[in-house]
Amino acid sequence: VQNIVELAVDTLDQFIVGVMGPTGRKFTTFVGTLFLYILAMNLMGLVPGLHSPTSNINTTVALAATVFLYVQYTGLTSLGILGYLDHLSGSPRPKGIGGYLICLISVPFNFVLHTIGEFIKPLSLSVRLFGNIFAGEVLLTVISSLIFVGASIPFMALEVLVGLIQAIIFAVLTIVYFTMTTSSTH
Repeated sequence: VQNIVELAVDTLDQFIVGVMGPTGRKFTTFVGTLFLYILAMNLMGLVPGLHSPTSNINTTVALAATVFLYVQYTGLTSLGILGYLDHLSGSPRPKGIGGYLICLISVPFNFVLHTIGEFIKPLSLSVRLFGNIFAGEVLLTVISSLIFVGASIPFMALEVLVGLIQAIIFAVLTIVYFTMTTSSTH
């Protein structure tokens, strides 16, 4: 069992470092815990009498808000306030008088767009996870009430796959958000 857990942790660590570079190692525990937690909650709905906590929008919003706050905190601490504002303004690097004139227009526009984009990320994370898991639970309920239990086994296997994929997507998007926020250029 220990070898399997070590293999899983090492694989996750290598994946995160492969995407983010060596600085990604410090996010392995957060992203790994998030992945396992979401996977366990997704699969909980397969147990008769239980519902997946991730089929409740409140749970997914809380998870996305946690990611959002940690990503923003990481961006502020790694880039500093001025670097973070530079990130939100699109990291302009004007060349010549024309470049400065273009920056006068584009910087406020980019700042507003990037700020809105930062607040849309948790919304998309939470709604995507909620919608897929809720739809899977409804599908399983309908299928198992229409036909005998043995015929719903393929749908249960599909729900396991969907739960795994949704946990992976949430984790990968979290990694991407960390990467986008902590890099000085994007």
